[in-house]
Amino acid sequence: MHNKTPLRSCLLVFSAMAAFLFSPIGTVAQKMLQLEHVRRVRTQKMYLGYPLHYKLNDAGAYWERRTLADMDATRQRVVLDIMPVPVADIAAIKLPKPRIVGILGSAFTTFGGTLFLATGYAAIRGDRPNAKVLLPLAGISLGSGLWMIQPKTHHLGKKRRLRVIEIKY
Repeated sequence: MHNKTPLRSCLLVFSAMAAFLFSPIGTVAQKMLQLEHVRRVRTQKMYLGYPLHYKLNDAGAYWERRTLADMDATRQRVVLDIMPVPVADIAAIKLPKPRIVGILGSAFTTFGGTLFLATGYAAIRGDRPNAKVLLPLAGISLGSGLWMIQPKTHHLGKKRRLRVIEIKY
């Protein structure tokens, strides 16, 4: 006598898997805020939980930093903490520069500050450092390092725009 129980259990498992795979239980969507540049294919994407540093179109607007809590692609709105904001009302955003630029900026700032202090200490001690070369080098290094550390400001308009995108699988 053959036992049909393993065949029935396998058939039951495969039918449950097929029902799960082909049923429209819920679609998974990925929401993102995308910064697009004219004539550039590569975009910068910001996801939920990203701390956005932005400025609104109002005359008395100031820079604010809030977290992206939710996004609505149909109405082109983002929820920043608890405040819904239309994407068209955002005038500018600040984004960090690439990581390698930040590392180089920190190195240049450290080198410039250290060189400036060492040159000043050597002059106070009575040594005769080559200040005509060392002080401008320290100033250039310090200034370029501070410039590299600061975030880049993107003013939105004809060349740049923000758009909310929702990708469903």
